[in-house]
Amino acid sequence: LITYWAMRSLMPKQTLPDILENFSDKNSMNKINRRTAGKILTTTALATLTGCLTACEKSCSKKKTKSGLPLGISLNCGTLRAYDKLTLEEQIDLVADAGYDGIEPWTKDVENYIQRGGKLSDIKKRLSDKGLAIDNLIGFARCFLDDPTERAKHIETMKREVEWAAEMGSKNIACTMWGLESLDPMKMEIYAERYRTVIDFSKPFGVRPLLELWGHRALHKLSDAMSILIGSQRAEAGLLLDFYHLYRGGNSFDSLKHINLADIDVFHINDYPSTPSREKLVDADRVYPGDGICPFNTLLPEMYARGFRGNLSLEIFNKTYWASGDAKKVIADGYRKTYDVVKHAMKNV
Repeated sequence: LITYWAMRSLMPKQTLPDILENFSDKNSMNKINRRTAGKILTTTALATLTGCLTACEKSCSKKKTKSGLPLGISLNCGTLRAYDKLTLEEQIDLVADAGYDGIEPWTKDVENYIQRGGKLSDIKKRLSDKGLAIDNLIGFARCFLDDPTERAKHIETMKREVEWAAEMGSKNIACTMWGLESLDPMKMEIYAERYRTVIDFSKPFGVRPLLELWGHRALHKLSDAMSILIGSQRAEAGLLLDFYHLYRGGNSFDSLKHINLADIDVFHINDYPSTPSREKLVDADRVYPGDGICPFNTLLPEMYARGFRGNLSLEIFNKTYWASGDAKKVIADGYRKTYDVVKHAMKNV
């Protein structure tokens, strides 16, 4: 095709059949003089080289972060759950001042802000002024419930929260399977259809519902998440993954090799201890990155090599951290720990 277009630019009066006939004719070089042939080869080579460089630039591009690290660091505001008095505005200011690249607000804090008379356009401006990206909006609408009446109520909640995400400038929103105690393997197509419904009403707002995997809930297997994702038959389908949840759910990190990591905007980062055993771990057992046994030195370079350029968003629910320091300290400690892990793991990138 590149050769064809190169020839068309040099011989605009020639049609595609004419050009193909020239190539198939054993005397074709008699119809194309050496100078023209040289121009064709030069144009073709340049076009091919330009295409290769463009592809390389896309796949090898480096992310711009405040720290200069190859990957950005964000904060999931669930890390601040113990500090209920912190307003959405205060969370944004603290996270930005600590050096984070992005933030994942929770819908409860957004709702509180709106009830106080706040405008989400002002939040969008505040984020921009602080140089803070909004990676994702964390919500818990139960859009997969089997009861159609209850599901419909939560669908309306999700629609409202999708609008909030769009107004704040977030192109993602969490979509969980909260409310289901277990998955029925005979209903995977139904789950996919319910997910598709959320995707379809979110699309006009430019917001992407990310199917979130939880290590101790119904959707804890990456294989099940992928089945629902593919079954949705929508290009806008996406995953929200977490190192702890992958481990807690009994998934192999090798499975990440089967996922298009370049399509993931945000990946929750945390660590987990060697004890208790995997099956007995709870959310509160999560620790700062580097304080557990997660093999970040292997995982992060591999993820990067396979195209991951999203932000790593810190999500910790450790009550010990909450009890021993104020919100500012937890935010600062979390950033420093995450920074050190990413810097060490990515030192050769």
